[in-house]
Amino acid sequence: MTEERKWVQYQLTKSIFKKGLTPIESLILRSIEALDNGKGCFATNEYFASFFEINVYTVSRNITKLKDKGYITVRLERKNNNKTKRILKVKRASHYTEQSEINGVINYINGMFKEEHDFEPIKPTTEIKKAIQQKIKEYHSQKELIQYLKMHRDNFLSTHGVSLWLKGQLNI
Repeated sequence: MTEERKWVQYQLTKSIFKKGLTPIESLILRSIEALDNGKGCFATNEYFASFFEINVYTVSRNITKLKDKGYITVRLERKNNNKTKRILKVKRASHYTEQSEINGVINYINGMFKEEHDFEPIKPTTEIKKAIQQKIKEYHSQKELIQYLKMHRDNFLSTHGVSLWLKGQLNI
């Protein structure tokens, strides 16, 4: 029985070996980037282990290191009761200030509910700003936080619901 392999093509240049990353971390990072079809990379540790002919635990450790060093995000989505799907995304360098990211989240939340008859915009109070700052850290980026808000919009019902969730007073 022959083994079928899926190949990823990319150029190996000096720039792939980023400062502070080991060669295998750099190669896994570049592979995640190459496999991302716009919705994230769904490759398993077993796939990478087979592709690079290394141990699956080595892959796991290196993916954790990439996450801890801030190069990737790892999100798990429940497919059914017994299985989850892992989504790896390369973080893009952002040149936005923390304040502009917070304001962007506030604007996004207000935009989500502006057509509602009982719309009351979230005001950028110190408490809300700190809560959003914490959620951005929790979700690893402004983009990931906004994706979560978008996916769960119907669960919040209003800006008030989002405000409660941001402050940790509502579980969604």
